[in-house]
Amino acid sequence: MIRLPKLRFWNSWDDRQKTNAVRWTGALIALFALFTLLAMVSFIFTWKQDQSLLRDPAMMDQAVGVANLGGKLGLKWANTLIVKWFGLGSFAFLILLFAMAVRLLAGRWQRSLLKTTLVTLSGALIAALVCAFIGRLTGVQTLFGAGPGGECGSHVTGWFINLFGSAVTGILLCILVVGWLILCS
Repeated sequence: MIRLPKLRFWNSWDDRQKTNAVRWTGALIALFALFTLLAMVSFIFTWKQDQSLLRDPAMMDQAVGVANLGGKLGLKWANTLIVKWFGLGSFAFLILLFAMAVRLLAGRWQRSLLKTTLVTLSGALIAALVCAFIGRLTGVQTLFGAGPGGECGSHVTGWFINLFGSAVTGILLCILVVGWLILCS
């Protein structure tokens, strides 16, 4: 049996202090969600301008500016989400951050946070696969540096196309999307 560490400081607080701590945490998560949204939207429009800074040691140089509205940290964070992870599907993570912030700020959420997390993560992955597949069909597989599905979507979709061909991969993705929509409803 796994034993979690006791939070002695939490047990010593009264209800008002606990409520304030939970609300402050929710506000910080909401601010992080806004920062993530700003950085990701900005990245979509400025990724070509800032691309050279990602590998350049001048990233820490104060004299070097970035076009991303989230600054250098926003550039790195958006690059991780959009290029390295799930491409445009990474916008699904904003739903999860928003759900956590609302739950902490309001004290309630209509859905289970576990279900919201599972739907969000699976939705991000499926969106990455679909975006990567569409990117390959339309010839924009180098958009954002790794394609609209990010490296994750590009690798998995490339593997599917190599094994099954484009037509069967398209059919499998349609079945996957329909199945996901049915399970989420």
